[in-house]
Amino acid sequence: MTPDRRPRILFVSEAPSLAHVARPFVLAKTLDPERYDIHFASPGTPSTELVLADAPFTRWALETVPAATFLDRMKRGRPFWTVGDIDHYVDIDRDLIRRVQPDLIVADLRVSLSTSAALEGVPWAAMVNSYWSEWAFGWRHPVPETNLSSPYIPWLTQFAFERLLPFFIWEYVRPVNVVRRRHGLRPYGSRFSALYAGDSVLYVDPPGMVRMRPGLPSSHIFVGPAIWSAPAPLPPWWDDLAPNDPLIYVGLGSTGKLGALPTILSALRGTPYRLAVAVGGRELPAAVFRDVFVAPYLPGDLMARRAALVIGNGGSAGLYQSLNEGTPVRGIPENLDQHMTMAALAGLGASRSIRSDRLTSRAVRSAVDLMVSDPGYRAAAGRIAELFRANQTSVLFPRFIESVLPAGAVAPRTAGSAGAVAPRTAGSAGAIAPRTAGSADATGSADSADVVGSAGSADATGSADSAGPMDGAGSDARG
Repeated sequence: MTPDRRPRILFVSEAPSLAHVARPFVLAKTLDPERYDIHFASPGTPSTELVLADAPFTRWALETVPAATFLDRMKRGRPFWTVGDIDHYVDIDRDLIRRVQPDLIVADLRVSLSTSAALEGVPWAAMVNSYWSEWAFGWRHPVPETNLSSPYIPWLTQFAFERLLPFFIWEYVRPVNVVRRRHGLRPYGSRFSALYAGDSVLYVDPPGMVRMRPGLPSSHIFVGPAIWSAPAPLPPWWDDLAPNDPLIYVGLGSTGKLGALPTILSALRGTPYRLAVAVGGRELPAAVFRDVFVAPYLPGDLMARRAALVIGNGGSAGLYQSLNEGTPVRGIPENLDQHMTMAALAGLGASRSIRSDRLTSRAVRSAVDLMVSDPGYRAAAGRIAELFRANQTSVLFPRFIESVLPAGAVAPRTAGSAGAVAPRTAGSAGAIAPRTAGSADATGSADSADVVGSAGSADATGSADSAGPMDGAGSDARG
């Protein structure tokens, strides 16, 4: 067998939302497959398949906490993962690492890798938005909408949230710290960065988008906005739009608050605006919106390019997609990540937000009229689009990879060589085989033979949506 001398890179996606699959996919697609052997591990959900269906990677099914469980925990103000989840994840990760034998792991929201990658001696890079970083200037947490918050006295809720934040952080990172201690690794303490402590930290933003404090570690790298758009058809009336028809594109993504739609649509009915709505693959009765085009997915880049304004959930994926086209955004954030995105970009002049728990038709109508009529918002969005063009992921991420995996620096690897773990045949006892794009079993279902880990384990209960913080604490620190 001819040795494969290409560096092997394993991308891992936790996938509580579409964004956490799309972002590592965008990074992986920037790499030359003639130079790099690319593997991709992710759960086999419909949204995952939307992104990865034709990906030219070796694919591995990954067990994660269900997105519904993750989002329910978020809504109740509970930690996203339990100690049992992280403990189980570490076992899954280590098995996957031994089979793939990667030279580098790049992961989006797979918090267990700070333990499992360290135990297996493999470097890993954690993806996150820079506004989550403890190096971000003026780092702050707007209070999200949970069962513990109140829309009626927001200042008091924010005051209480800020005072209780150290306790919340301790509770959220405790599962990671407990599992690290069990494996003889030093815990990170009560810091949100414990959830994203890669050997390298990859900020999925352009430099200059968020102001960072002096002294940012060299292991913290900006790799650009990693913009992805769904491969979906345009509305049937698209070609009939007149040049002056004002289009409002409502893109709620896979985690936007669907309960906000009636308020948004009632505010804009009877106006000159043409409306198109994408709901991130979720089901809606079309008859409820007879005068509005509603689809599971729409090509967000084309919609934003044509739109006078985009209304979104405030998350970075949809926000960056719109700003990349020079279109301003009205955000309706609900969870913490969405609030932090809108807060971080508030001073750039291209976006404004309304809390989803304080949404009214009057607020929506006045906000849309203001942002469509004021050219300052579009001008600001245009400046951000220029920043994106100057810091493209297709340039910045390969540059990072070359810095950590220079050509010719990786020893050849052949199946059967010392330490090499060859993929087993699907269907054999205990088989966990990699998937290739287009293979018959590339569905990622929990009962397929290629699921990495023990599907149905009592500890396997969750998956995630918010990109989170990290400050680059080394993952190999042992206690």
